[in-house]
Amino acid sequence: MRTSGITAANRGRLETLHRDGAVSVTIAEAAELWDLPSEESGRLLRSMLRGGWLTRPRRGLYVPVPLEAANSGEWHEDPWVIAVKLHPAGYIGGWSACEHWGLTEQLFRDVLVFDPSRVSDPEVIVSGTTIRARRT
Repeated sequence: MRTSGITAANRGRLETLHRDGAVSVTIAEAAELWDLPSEESGRLLRSMLRGGWLTRPRRGLYVPVPLEAANSGEWHEDPWVIAVKLHPAGYIGGWSACEHWGLTEQLFRDVLVFDPSRVSDPEVIVSGTTIRARRT
């Protein structure tokens, strides 16, 4: 039975993501949460992405669209949250930290992240905001 473009089983999986409080989820995390093989979890995540239930800031990383969003295209994920997920060993610094702590009145479109590990993709665009990573 399909309700609003999603099966009951997938609706339950989506509810699990929201109930778990997942700000973002990888294929491996979804597989563990849903107790499914990685291949099937990846297929389900891509299906939910096509249906507008998830967004994908970068390959392999999915963000659940809030259920209260009227339209998935009108909602945007928080680039700071995604920056932390993309660079867990890093920290937000430079002009982004100055803006956060109120040390400048300038508004920046980019988020600057310093990461001690090797940065394979130094620039990722999330909801129109560029996350720039620098190796320290």
